Amino acid sequence: MFIATVFRIRTRFCQKLNITRTLCLHKVNHQSMSDIKSVACTFIDENKNRLNDLSQDIWKTPELGFQEFHAHEKITKFLEENGFDVTRKYKQTLQNNYGVATGIAIKEAISTQNLTCGKLSVIGTPAEEGKCGKSYMIAAGVFDDVDVAMMAHPSQFTLSKPLMVAMTPVNISFTGKASHASSFPWDGVNALDAAITCYNNISCMRQQMKPMWRAMGIIKKGGDVPNIIPNEAELEYYLSTPTDEELNILKEKFVGCIEGAATATGCKVTYKFADHFYSALMSNNRMAKLFEQNASSIGVHIDNDLDVVLKYGGATDMGNVSRIVPSIHPKYYIGTKICNHNEGFTTASGDPAAQPYTLAISKALAMTALDIYTKPAVLKEIKEEFSNLINHYNIYKNDQT
Repeated sequence: MFIATVFRIRTRFCQKLNITRTLCLHKVNHQSMSDIKSVACTFIDENKNRLNDLSQDIWKTPELGFQEFHAHEKITKFLEENGFDVTRKYKQTLQNNYGVATGIAIKEAISTQNLTCGKLSVIGTPAEEGKCGKSYMIAAGVFDDVDVAMMAHPSQFTLSKPLMVAMTPVNISFTGKASHASSFPWDGVNALDAAITCYNNISCMRQQMKPMWRAMGIIKKGGDVPNIIPNEAELEYYLSTPTDEELNILKEKFVGCIEGAATATGCKVTYKFADHFYSALMSNNRMAKLFEQNASSIGVHIDNDLDVVLKYGGATDMGNVSRIVPSIHPKYYIGTKICNHNEGFTTASGDPAAQPYTLAISKALAMTALDIYTKPAVLKEIKEEFSNLINHYNIYKNDQT
């Protein structure tokens, strides 16, 4: 699980942390702003061993989505020890320690500098992978009244505005009729044939799919023994596209592949697209620029190779958050060029060599939050950009319906 930071300005800052809304009452000059940021960065350095212990504990105790109980207890205890009022409403954990580091750094800077800026919340966000956990939190009102949201994700690159796709899971079940495959094959209706036909239909459809559309699937069930015609077969797919609108188009084409397979084989079919799907990420340019400036000021290199910048990654439920509140979701390099979601990257994420990169990103996010906390004009620009983007999105969506 991740932690998000959100704030209201009174600012809520969401990074796998969470900040709500309330304007800072202090005018901060350049020198004092530098001092405030220095407090945050120094505090992270002073707590790096404790943060590493927390990270290693969670890394060594992996948990499934919506079952992150160990991480929940460890994180809430850590935050309580750092002066946070903890509400145990959600059983959730974090995948890495940058969210906690950012949260305690912001709190330390605000407290020691006597700033009255707003409410800072560190929010655990469960089941980010595969189950779109933040969409449930959005529905429950967790992000209501939040002004700004931020989170980060380890990667083999450092990007302030990674391109993250819209994605929906879909489960497909074919039902046929079992029969002895040698003695009475004509009495059977082969559900496995339907599944294979469906799989091949989708594969054929790829020639007409746009370059960044993806249909990723597996056959989960296809029979029990070779001499019995399978009466049940199941597939699971993930469909993804660069935009939410394109995802609806791909889904419509996908349904034709499913129903065509059922018709061709005489099987019955049921299919269900996920109730909670991943929206494409809408990064806030003003926030991303602030992050880049702060990251660069402490020596973090932002990748600018166009092959990297323009490459689409996977899906994140932070995309859903970015549709309701100004957001950024930087990716950050952790010392390996191994791509995410494999054993090599898992090992690298638990390597002590990854911690300096994580702490540096925590500092950059904390400094970005402090900029927004203390500069009402910047928050105004962020919100205006978000409003314009949402209006454009809604106009486009209405034009397509």
